[in-house]
Amino acid sequence: MKKIFLVGLMIMAFSSFVFAAPVNNVVSGEQKEEYGFKVTAEADFISERELDFANENIDIEARFYEAKISYTIMDGVVVYALLGSISDTVITEKEADNDINKYFLDDGFAWGFGASALIREFDNGIRIGIDGKYRAAEADLTEIDINGTKYGLSSISDITGDYEEWQFALGIAKEFGEAVKFTPYGGVKYSDVEVQAKGTIAGTTYETASINSKDTVGGYAGAEVAFNDNLSLYAEGRFVDETAVSTGLTWKF
Repeated sequence: MKKIFLVGLMIMAFSSFVFAAPVNNVVSGEQKEEYGFKVTAEADFISERELDFANENIDIEARFYEAKISYTIMDGVVVYALLGSISDTVITEKEADNDINKYFLDDGFAWGFGASALIREFDNGIRIGIDGKYRAAEADLTEIDINGTKYGLSSISDITGDYEEWQFALGIAKEFGEAVKFTPYGGVKYSDVEVQAKGTIAGTTYETASINSKDTVGGYAGAEVAFNDNLSLYAEGRFVDETAVSTGLTWKF
């Protein structure tokens, strides 16, 4: 038991060195026993996610604002839907000849779905769970910056922009306190992002093609504070495969 707890502490410690979705506490509070709906207002800030493309360095940054609507369908199993928006999306492409192209995407609709499940709870209160989710967004290209020269919509044709991701996570958590409950959590995750941006300027097509994440395995760590049976707040950092932070406020019905 002690070894499992130490692994959890190590994962959380690594977060101080800090484009997948927030993982959250996959075994949050009393969800393993209580049925019903929860709604989380969530903000997710991705400052860097490197993409894999030969002879070029490409990364993406974006912000998500969404509602996570969860429902406990059986002991320890929760399904959920994600509805919201993507904004401030920038794809930066550094080519082999040192040319730098930036693709700016408009705000767009984001959606997704997923499920989490409690695998085991030990006598000392340590919980282990899993989470899997899919998230997608459609955001049209609004501007392309070619080596410092910006081209707006009036100069761009044949515009496309897409984003999607898959994620699977394994997490560990332990709850402390009674009146106000504090739950540190952390874990490892596999995630892959696929991004595409394309636009034609004066007959020349600039595009990132359909590219995936450079790194797919990373870590996450966070903490959840439950003020009462209905209201809780969380903050989380994700690292190694991406640099991202998220926070959310949850209301349980």
